Amino acid sequence: MEKRTRTLILILVFTMCMAISASATRVYLDGLTPKLPSIYEIRKHVPLKYPKPAEANANLIRLTHPVAGSVITSPFALEGEARGYWYFEATAPFVLHDAKGTEIAAGYVTAIDDWMTEDFVGFEGDLEFEKPETATGTLVLRNANASGDPERDIRLKVPVRFE
Repeated sequence: MEKRTRTLILILVFTMCMAISASATRVYLDGLTPKLPSIYEIRKHVPLKYPKPAEANANLIRLTHPVAGSVITSPFALEGEARGYWYFEATAPFVLHDAKGTEIAAGYVTAIDDWMTEDFVGFEGDLEFEKPETATGTLVLRNANASGDPERDIRLKVPVRFE
């Protein structure tokens, strides 16, 4: 065989060995890496109560005000950020419940930047309510589920106290 042909064959064999080695390494490392659920699974299996609700869906929504356990009075302002797909037409709903589960008030947060993205977009909202009989309640932020499909509902429940 010609020296040039032999060199090409060696290069080809070496390249194939490297490719097989890289594939085997990837398969091995994939077996060691824990599998994270997809966003759909996170949405579907988010627990209803959290030790720190404002951080529970940190990959989807982050509430900076009020924080879990805060004392709120009327009117109060909501602030935070959520992924662009949390909104529909730059808004997303929220509801305030008392400890008995009675709806006290409802409203919408509004994106303060361009919401047509998968990145985090800041939001703000205001809510006025009458002080309930119970000392505690829950602020529920929901994604704007334009489809109406319950499987696509995502909620962030934040415990609050009334003063």
